Amino acid sequence: MFFSFAYIKTSIQGGTHHMKIAIYSRKSKFTGKGDSVENQVQMCREYCNRLYNETIEFIIYEDEGFSGGNTNRPKFQELIKDALNKKFDALICYRLDRISRNVADFSATLELLQKHDIAFVSIKEQFDTSTPMGKAMVYIASVFAQLERENIRERMALGADKKAALGYKSRTPKILIGYDYDKENKKYIVNDYEAMQVREIFEKYLNSEGIGNIYRYLHENHTTKYGPWKTAKQVSLILDNEAYIGRLRHRQAYKDSVNIPPIIDAVTFEKAREIRNYNKEHYYRQTSAYLLTGLIYCGECGARLRGLPKYDRTTFYYVCYSRTRISYPHMAKSNNCGLGFFRCDKTDEQVLNAVKSVVSNKKFFDKAKSTHSDSDYEQIEIIKKEIRRLNERASRIVELFIETGADKQNVIDKLSETNKQKENLETQLKSLIAKLKPKTPISFEDAKSLVASLDSANLGEKRVILSKLINKILFYKNKEIKIEFNF
Repeated sequence: MFFSFAYIKTSIQGGTHHMKIAIYSRKSKFTGKGDSVENQVQMCREYCNRLYNETIEFIIYEDEGFSGGNTNRPKFQELIKDALNKKFDALICYRLDRISRNVADFSATLELLQKHDIAFVSIKEQFDTSTPMGKAMVYIASVFAQLERENIRERMALGADKKAALGYKSRTPKILIGYDYDKENKKYIVNDYEAMQVREIFEKYLNSEGIGNIYRYLHENHTTKYGPWKTAKQVSLILDNEAYIGRLRHRQAYKDSVNIPPIIDAVTFEKAREIRNYNKEHYYRQTSAYLLTGLIYCGECGARLRGLPKYDRTTFYYVCYSRTRISYPHMAKSNNCGLGFFRCDKTDEQVLNAVKSVVSNKKFFDKAKSTHSDSDYEQIEIIKKEIRRLNERASRIVELFIETGADKQNVIDKLSETNKQKENLETQLKSLIAKLKPKTPISFEDAKSLVASLDSANLGEKRVILSKLINKILFYKNKEIKIEFNF
């Protein structure tokens, strides 16, 4: 049960107990006026002194600058710890919501105090938990305290909605590219240089340029308040953002706003949206949609080629990865590759016809055979042998260090030099292997059999057949295509 102040007073008069009262005060913001933490403590002291003539030992807990929305407050946590150790007989506060504005937190605090026989009094509401009515009123008051908090939240949300409708910013996230923000007048202002870039994005997109190409153009030619353009995702977000037609997003919906001037007209934005929606619906990621991927290389820079669709997914192209180096930097071999685009349907037909022509005639077949000499393979074996020698050398250096305790820095230098030589040789080896054809060439009879099945094969089967017949296909700026066969 809870001990009432009357019970505690009786115990003191009988000499059986020394009264210790904890005073808790809290205020969200610092102030020296009104119900400041100092004033709260003083009122609690006066309240106790009016009731009792005996000397009372007060233990003060003050949390200034902390909200009552939760119990993550240093002095409150110290109070709870002391309550668990029964360091005081009663807890007194100026007002109920000083403990907590949350019903669950307040109830948990009361239960803890009750479990350790500690009385609780709130002087403003005149509640004393030692009485049944006091307990009931405390719970009722805590419910109203939480209700008030919910009302505050609702009023703040309504205010935020109204500000959003006017274009005001209740917070300060990153400002949209194309705008600056006037904090004093709470208005968006068009940034002319960035707005020009936004218009270019929509113009290029409506002229069938892909998001990747638009991004590369921006990255190479323009900057924003945040520095260079960093990803193609930035372009996508601009194309989808209704803020550029004067509408701001708030609570998962766009609303008309008087304080953000449009940069793009609504007709242009809707056209771009139609293309975006169509592309999302018809996007086809399957790499096997491209017949020659995996076989095709740029004859100018050495990088692979990839399939790339036009925005409406009706026309497809083969393009050098160095041309898409921003999106795929690990695949690029050059910063200024000038290889153009090759239409997939025409290129596929050209390659298939060339394969059929070569295999249809034994003379053509023999002429198309590998021109690599045995010296290519001899060079590979020499490099491999040298790499093995360097590995053995590194092992001996380490063994010598372990056995003799040789100079550590000298060992590190020798290992570093050995590893550098090894890395250079491994790079040469990879380059040589990439240029070589398989050691076991395909026969004329096998080639004829494979080509005969091309017409009836599906796309996946054609890819398998071509991978057996062809080592690589090289594309050049003059539109020339060279095929290296596995013959």
